[in-house]
Amino acid sequence: WNTRFNNWLFSQFGTRLFLAQGYAPCSAGELTGACGGAARYRALFRSVSSAVAQHKMRRVSADQLRALNAAAARQDGRECAICGRSDALVKNGDRCVWCAHFEELSPRIQGFAACLVSNSQDGPCDLILPGGEGECRLSLLSEAALAERLAAGERVRHIYLKNAADAPLPAASCLYVGDYAAANSMEELAQSARGIRRLGVCRMDVDNLGQAFVSGFEKRDAEDPAAQYQYVCISRTAAFSRQMSLFFKRYINPLLSGDFGARRALRVAVVYSGGDDVFLVGGWDDVVEAALRVRNALEQYSCGALTISAGIGLFSDHFPIRAAASQTAQLEDEAKELPGKDAVALFGGAQDAYHWADFERQVLGEKMAALEQFFGAEEAQWGSSMLYGMLALLRDAQTDRMPLARYAYLLARLQPPRGAKNAGLYDAFAKKMYGWALDEESRRQLISAINIFVYRNRRRD
Repeated sequence: WNTRFNNWLFSQFGTRLFLAQGYAPCSAGELTGACGGAARYRALFRSVSSAVAQHKMRRVSADQLRALNAAAARQDGRECAICGRSDALVKNGDRCVWCAHFEELSPRIQGFAACLVSNSQDGPCDLILPGGEGECRLSLLSEAALAERLAAGERVRHIYLKNAADAPLPAASCLYVGDYAAANSMEELAQSARGIRRLGVCRMDVDNLGQAFVSGFEKRDAEDPAAQYQYVCISRTAAFSRQMSLFFKRYINPLLSGDFGARRALRVAVVYSGGDDVFLVGGWDDVVEAALRVRNALEQYSCGALTISAGIGLFSDHFPIRAAASQTAQLEDEAKELPGKDAVALFGGAQDAYHWADFERQVLGEKMAALEQFFGAEEAQWGSSMLYGMLALLRDAQTDRMPLARYAYLLARLQPPRGAKNAGLYDAFAKKMYGWALDEESRRQLISAINIFVYRNRRRD
C-alpha cells in the first residue's frame, strides 16, 4: 500500500511529497510492558524510528529516478504563483493543477458538514485520492445534500461528520477539523490589526513530544522497577495521542473564537492545526494573543507536563505565504534553541526570543504596561519620535557602551512642567527606564516592548 501511495504522490507532486513508514515485530506482552519491561518497549519505538529514518533516505526508487531523468523540463519559465512549481500548470493560468484545486476546495472545507466516501465510480465528487482498496472518491456536502444522496441509494464506503461529537447517523464517524477563520482574505486580516497594517504568521510546535510518547508515563522517582514502569504501555500512549489530537483539532476553534472564558473572538485564521503543531495567520496583534492563548491552554490541558514553542513573523499582506511560512519556521527554531524550550521568538529573531513566562510577565506585563500607562495618560502630549530616539540608543547599547548622557537627555525632554498632574507618573516612569537601560536582559526586553508598542500605536498608512 505504501508503495502504491508513494507512486501516486510521485506522479502528482514529484519529489515534493513522500510518506515514510516503519514497523517492528512485537508481541502483546511487549506492548503492555509485561514482557521485557520498559526497555523492550523503548526498543520498539527506537526500531520503528530507525526504520522510518532508513525509508526517508531511500525515498526514490530506480523507476522514479528514470522517470525524473526522462522528464522534459519546461522551457517557458512560468511558475505557479502559489507553490512555485513550473510543471502541471493549468492551461492559460498561473496556478498548478493542485493549487487551483486547493483554492477551490478551501472555502468548502470550512463550510462542509459531512464528507462522503463513495464506492461509485461515476458519481460526482470533489476529490479523488488513493486508498487501501482502490480510489477514494470524496464529496464535501451539506446535511441536506448528504441526505439526498443517501436517499438515492448511493453506495457509500464511509461518512464523516465534521466537528459533530454526537453523530446523528449510526454509521458515521466524527471528524474534528480546526477550521476557525475570522476572514479568508489576507488583506482583510491585515487591515483588522491594531496600529500597523501587517499580517502576523505564527507556527507552534509541542516540545519533546517524541520523548513524551516513549517515556512520558514512567515514574522515575519510584524505587521499585515494577512500579516505575507500571503505566508504560501502548494503550496509554494511544490515549495520549488521541487527547493531543483533540486539543489541536477540536478545542482550537472555541479557544480562538472566544467561547472559552467568554473572551473576544480573535481576527485570525487557522491554516493548519493538528497532531502537535499549529499554523495561524491574522492581524499581527491578535496572532500574538492567539499564541498566548494556545500556550496557556495547553499548559492547563496537560497540567504543566507539556510545553510548546512558537515563532511569530510580521509580513505585508502581499508577501507570499509560503515564504512567510519558511521564515516563521526559522523563528520557531530560534525559540527551540533556548534552554528548556517553552519559548517564543518574535519578529526580530534570536534577540526577540523569550521563554513564555518572561515574555508575558516581563515584556508585556511590565515594560509594555509601563509604556502604555505613561504614553497613554490623558495628559500625555508626546508622540512616538522620542521613543524612536530611545530605541536607537538602546539598540546601540546591545553592541557597544550605553550612551547614557543622550539617553538621559531624551528622557528629560519627556518631563512635564512643575506642578503638572502627571509629574509623579513621569518620575516613576523615568526611574524604571533608567534601571532597565542599564541591565542587559531588561534592556533587551524593553527594546521588544517598545517595538510592539510602536507597532500597536502607529497611525494608519
